[in-house]
Amino acid sequence: MIRGSIVLLALLSPMVVLGQRIEITPASVVAGEPVRIVLKGFARDADVTLVSERAVRPFQPGASPALYRAEAVFRTSHAGTLDLATATPRSGSYERADLRGLFWSMAPVASKASVDRPPDE
Repeated sequence: MIRGSIVLLALLSPMVVLGQRIEITPASVVAGEPVRIVLKGFARDADVTLVSERAVRPFQPGASPALYRAEAVFRTSHAGTLDLATATPRSGSYERADLRGLFWSMAPVASKASVDRPPDE
């Protein structure tokens, strides 16, 4: 099972839309198993930035956890939806439609800022 916290954040331009949902199914995924990530109820034809972060424990005893991060900007459909399996990022950490792109494209954050979430074990 994938351990640790993966955070997906959707950031909209200065517009407010009620009823926005990020549906991730199933709730728990073992590496390599099918997963579905769909955004619904967003403004139509709007740019949405998705960010994923994960704290990773280093191999060296006593070393601080490292924060890994990826992000991508997408355009919602005319219906205000976005399916990560078919959506191509307009910009960000990866370039082609890839359901798991926000996970495999994570890179260490250069900042030494403290990590608030517990690291993977």
